[in-house]
Amino acid sequence: DVGFTVSELLASSFTLLELRIGGFTAAEMKESGRKAAELGAVGYTAGQLKRGGYTAAQLKAAHFSVVDLKSGGFVAKQLKAVGFTAEQLKDSGFSATELRLGTFAAKDLKPLDYSVSELREAEFSASDLRAVGYTLLELQGGQYSAADLRGAAYTATEMRAVERFTPADLKHAGYSAGEMRVAGFSATQMRDAAFSAKKLKAAGYSAPELLEAQ
Repeated sequence: DVGFTVSELLASSFTLLELRIGGFTAAEMKESGRKAAELGAVGYTAGQLKRGGYTAAQLKAAHFSVVDLKSGGFVAKQLKAVGFTAEQLKDSGFSATELRLGTFAAKDLKPLDYSVSELREAEFSASDLRAVGYTLLELQGGQYSAADLRGAAYTATEMRAVERFTPADLKHAGYSAGEMRVAGFSATQMRDAAFSAKKLKAAGYSAPELLEAQ
């Protein structure tokens, strides 16, 4: 560019396209006052404009798509801040994890058909998902553990109805012998889950039940 500025070259009849081809960066263009829309029209990418100092809001105003902005290195939080919705971001390839990191909540993602497994992998808790309407069966199907589901305040009775979890699973998840007795587990099942006779007696199992479990 032999020392000429963008403004000087434009004033001497060079076009923006010629300057882009000639190697002028988006940062140099920005310094000369060029708008993002002008640069997008001559082939600068969203990534080049981001590196040149243009913001997500400026690129959105210049009609760059969410896909363009994602490809250019903008993250979900930045795109949320300029008004893009969770649905727009999902449709453009953002994962559940990226949306959670972008400060979208479970209620924002529920209508978007992410699987429960994807939401679990995104580190939404079972409590988060229960609060927005996911059922125990859906959470169990999404591979939340018995401990996760206990953390979401499901009772031992509810957990027993799922039939995936064994008495040992519930014991390891922290359910007490008393809770499990109320849920309908027999003394024999509880013994097989390694509860001691002392704990079973304290939980309210009768002497005949304890004898039967021997």
